[in-house]
Amino acid sequence: MPAGQDRAGRGWDMYAKMSKVELNQAMILQKGIAGDHDALASVLETLGPTVRQRLGGVPRQWRSVLSVDDVMQQTYADAFSIIGQLDYVDVQRFAGWLVTRARRNLVSALRALRTTRRGGDRVRIEAHRNNSSQMFLLEAIHATSATPSRVAATAEACGELESAIERLPQTHRIVVRMYDLEGKDVEHVAEHLGRSVGAIYMLRSRAHDRLSELMGSSSRYFST
Repeated sequence: MPAGQDRAGRGWDMYAKMSKVELNQAMILQKGIAGDHDALASVLETLGPTVRQRLGGVPRQWRSVLSVDDVMQQTYADAFSIIGQLDYVDVQRFAGWLVTRARRNLVSALRALRTTRRGGDRVRIEAHRNNSSQMFLLEAIHATSATPSRVAATAEACGELESAIERLPQTHRIVVRMYDLEGKDVEHVAEHLGRSVGAIYMLRSRAHDRLSELMGSSSRYFST
């Protein structure tokens, strides 16, 4: 039996085992996967309380700069951006994906906040002062410890970085330009976008992940 038919058969088996309520939710989810944003918004609204409960809260020491609402907002945005790649027929599996993504967003924000508290942000600011912001960003998105002297094909790498930045969603693009390239304080970026400090760090993390995907292997840009 062809693989596609086999997957379809398993999907219909799952539909047959669902209650009427579950079947209705699954049908709405399928509309969302097919591109119906209203349908996806309906599913997210239904699953939101469950995801919040399973996510837990933000540690007390970070609540002044990060909220569960920030995490959920970014998670919903992730769902809209990736929904077309999913093939779930089970709403509970989709809920599990949302919980996993929400936890990753929270971890990313907390990691960035802790790094800043330890003084890690000074490196980014110094890079901007030395006119090496693009090089610092390249190193950040490829998670390398290479120094500017070890970077190969600098002009080409920076050109491809600029092209990749232009392909980011608008909000992600603004965060990268203002925070990573222009050296603006995170509070300034947050005020400009009307978001919290923690939300900016989540957006930056997601932007870096996407830039890494768009630009490919670090071996193209860093010498060994």
